[in-house]
Amino acid sequence: MLAQINLVTRRPRGGVSLKPTNVTAETLRLGRGTANEVLLPDVRVGVAEAVLQLRDGTLYLNQLGTNPVQVNGAPTEATVVKPDDEILIGPYKITVVEPPADIDVVLTVELINPLGDDFARLQAQSVVGLDQTWLSKRRTAWLFGLAVLILFLVLPVAAYFLNGTSDPRAPSQTARVLPAVIDQTWNVGEISNPHKNFSRECRACHEGAFSGVRDEACLTCHSTTQHHVDVQRFPKLVINRIPCGGCHQEHRGAHGVIIQAQELCTDCHLNLKATASNAELRDVGDFGRNHPEFKVAVVTDAAAKTVARVDLGTQPGPVDRPNMKFSHKGHLDSTAWPREMRKLTCGSCHVPNPGGGLMQPITFARYCAECHESALKFEATALDRAVPHGNAMLAQRAIKDFYARVALEGNVSDPAAPDVVRRRPGAPPLTEPERLEALAWANQRANAARNFVFDDRRGCGTCHDIDRSGAEFAIAPVLLQTHYLSKGRFNHAKHTTVDCESCHAARQSSVSSDVMIPGIETCRNCHGGEAASAKVRSTCITCHDFHQPGIGPMRPYTKANKAGN
Repeated sequence: MLAQINLVTRRPRGGVSLKPTNVTAETLRLGRGTANEVLLPDVRVGVAEAVLQLRDGTLYLNQLGTNPVQVNGAPTEATVVKPDDEILIGPYKITVVEPPADIDVVLTVELINPLGDDFARLQAQSVVGLDQTWLSKRRTAWLFGLAVLILFLVLPVAAYFLNGTSDPRAPSQTARVLPAVIDQTWNVGEISNPHKNFSRECRACHEGAFSGVRDEACLTCHSTTQHHVDVQRFPKLVINRIPCGGCHQEHRGAHGVIIQAQELCTDCHLNLKATASNAELRDVGDFGRNHPEFKVAVVTDAAAKTVARVDLGTQPGPVDRPNMKFSHKGHLDSTAWPREMRKLTCGSCHVPNPGGGLMQPITFARYCAECHESALKFEATALDRAVPHGNAMLAQRAIKDFYARVALEGNVSDPAAPDVVRRRPGAPPLTEPERLEALAWANQRANAARNFVFDDRRGCGTCHDIDRSGAEFAIAPVLLQTHYLSKGRFNHAKHTTVDCESCHAARQSSVSSDVMIPGIETCRNCHGGEAASAKVRSTCITCHDFHQPGIGPMRPYTKANKAGN
């Protein structure tokens, strides 16, 4: 974009000078650094404080530094600015001006709060030299040199050996010979929160004096941490020779030791075929620019419990085969159900696990029985009896057992039943012919009840595929997928401000084979790459785990396996 920067200078006698400068750049950075397009040369301004970007005729402002940025008097981190808006950064006021036809953006920059002469006077009064004291340069150098030697070398080394315990990671009841504050003189930064429980005992990680942290020290606690790749399949990859400390750098503050920068991943995955020609993964770069379409894990054979990952961008699209009949559209249509029935929403059945990760598994007892429990009842005179859900064989046996017991006990009120079944209580025991007659009636009623329960319109067949070819009906095995993005990680708790149907087209889905996982373009509406502006900056680690489950545990990094690789 073409921008005009007008520098306003007010003279002591009331005059005003205007110095225009034209700048051509994709973005306008504001700050004290000389690389900025809008230079704010004042010590009270950071090197890079904010950035302006023009997209589709709209000017966006994003804060970069730590100093507050105000637009029309209101603090902001990201907003849209328009002509006549005033941006305050430190002592500067930047006004957005209506641009002429041949220029995209016009800004006026004015220093409204100069330092003045007070700063110079303060500097003059604060000058103190050694010649004004009793110390000479040589004497001062020796004094501070000895102090540094004792405080930062002699005492820490002595504390390392004198305060040592047999197990530095276990709580010690022995009093320290030298105070723990001496150890902190070598502390190059704050320990991360997960390691603070033993942060005062340097020997917990640094097993030798003047030595770095070896992998063996990490694996003392993290022995079950999984590898990133299959070492047997990819023995020559550089990642196999990188120690734990190559990625996890401690003493960087309480935010943790997980590196967020995407270059940790893209160094290899940007051109994976060059380093691992037999890899099945596709090349991946910045999420906003060159990340491939998602692959979803769909059920290919529910009976064999097989799952395959399919590209969402394929035509025709991926098909899920869970062996279920289900219509999201029908269940979400509030006009299709009686008024007394509860109206369903996405949250009626889809409940995230604690922490907001994957959804909890769908079960009949928890989510379906409220409306469909009546489908399991088979006898109008015994509404308290229902077949068990989840096992077709047990359901049919329950029906047979019920009618066999009723037939043999008698006292059935059905006028169409034979006399032997309708006999009064206290009648003589059944003869063998009578028993066979009663059981024949029981089998007839059981078959009718079975057909009723397994009916395709109101019974089991409403949701399940039923095989009626054998002596007993069989229901096709069901496998409901709970983790479609098996190589990624998604947290529903962080997306509660977004409506479910913004991503999942549930009201247009009439069959269970539909895959309603959104494509990458849906995510890009809010998420951008590592350097994105006005979007959520997302790197590889935002959605992917480095240590992959099922690969096998990490191994100590030693000279032996380094040479072998």
